[in-house]
Formats: sequence, structure tokens, C-alpha cells
Amino acid sequence: LVTLGRLEQRAGHLQHARERLVEAMRLQESIGDVLGIARSSGALAEVEAAHGRFDEARRRLGDSVTFNVDKGSALGVAFARAAFARVAAAAKATGDAAAMGALAGFEAELARAVEVVGEARLPSDVE
Repeated sequence: LVTLGRLEQRAGHLQHARERLVEAMRLQESIGDVLGIARSSGALAEVEAAHGRFDEARRRLGDSVTFNVDKGSALGVAFARAAFARVAAAAKATGDAAAMGALAGFEAELARAVEVVGEARLPSDVE
């Protein structure tokens, strides 16, 4: 479902992408798939950003970081960090101060999370 959501996102079918990713998260939560939830949360944040909903994107990223810190998942935090970089680039591209403002302070939150769980690096071809 995450892959389908990503493909829908790339095709510009944002509502379908959102539906697939929400369903993926529901299933991941039911089985305790920590990394799956991290990936889906990041993808959902990107979909929200594509809709111009940077506050919602920020909330999803924050939820992902909190969840992954609670689970002790450095890799999950790394997925959130990668998603944040893409969301921040989208916000910057809008030139909208409110979009950038919605993301303010998140880098510090990520830094605190890395202090707690440690740092993990994602391969360059992983989203």
C-alpha cells in the first residue's frame, strides 16, 4: 500500500495517495510495524505538503518522530528526517513565509530525537 501511495503521489493523484497511505498506516499500527509507520507518516507529510497543508505535514512528521523515539527506532527517525527535507524543500519552493513558519523548530526536534535514539543513515535510494 505504501508503494501504491507513493506511485499515486508521483502521478499527481494526491487524494488516492492519501487514502492508500492512511490504510497502510492503519495496517502497520495493527501489527506494530514501526518502520512502516515511519515511512507512511513521512509519505503522508509529503502529500499534505503537496496540498499546501504544511501545518498538517508538520504534525504528521512530529507524530512520527515521537512514535519512533518512544520505540527507540533510530531508523524511523532517519525516515522522518528524510521526509522533512523534502517537505521543507516544498515549503521553500512556495516562497510562502507561513509555509516555512509551519515547519519552524522541527530541525531542533529532530536533533533532540537523534540525541535520544542515535543516528541512522538511510541508503540514498530509500524514501
